[in-house]
Amino acid sequence: PPGNPLLTGYLEALKAEYENGDKGIVKEWLDSVDESEVGDDEGEAKSKDVLVEWVGVTSAMVAAKHVTFKEINQAWGTPKQQVAAEPVPEVKYQEPEYVPSYVVAAT
Repeated sequence: PPGNPLLTGYLEALKAEYENGDKGIVKEWLDSVDESEVGDDEGEAKSKDVLVEWVGVTSAMVAAKHVTFKEINQAWGTPKQQVAAEPVPEVKYQEPEYVPSYVVAAT
């Protein structure tokens, strides 16, 4: 499901391995996933064996460049890394003061 912590962790491992060249990170991440973390959310793989198979297929797709990280983020609904933005100051609307641009002479 979108925003799932397992997907987020897996995506970080994929990026570390295939963008940064840290070989074996995906396997290391997968080994660190506890069986109790798998299947506790709706739409999630119900066993670690299924997760292992799915990780094998998806990481092979990334390695073969059949899918980009942008596509993965869109499909999985994983949050993008957000840069802390400066708060926008609240500006109140002020009605402009009317200043006539010409004067009509009295007759």
